[in-house]
Amino acid sequence: PTPAQQAPTRTVSGRVLDANGQPLAGATVTIVNRATGQVITGGYTDASGNYTLTANVPEGSIVRVSYVNYGTQEFPVGAGGTINATLAEQGVTTD
Repeated sequence: PTPAQQAPTRTVSGRVLDANGQPLAGATVTIVNRATGQVITGGYTDASGNYTLTANVPEGSIVRVSYVNYGTQEFPVGAGGTINATLAEQGVTTD
């Protein structure tokens, strides 16, 4: 077998907000290889809800954004760039 070609370096950045448009500081943002489930890199949002991740990212990878008591969202990485997320609180019912 031939050695695997190194994945291209991509930078993904963005902002994580709650449903009211307020920044979520400390949200977990990871880049995950969808094929293997392996976390490639990860970090947390700053006080303004901003993050930046740079890594060698294989095709088909996703950005996973999560926060305690909020939902999780996944986005395709594509060529990198800006990925913003809005997370809704879990456990809130509107009957």
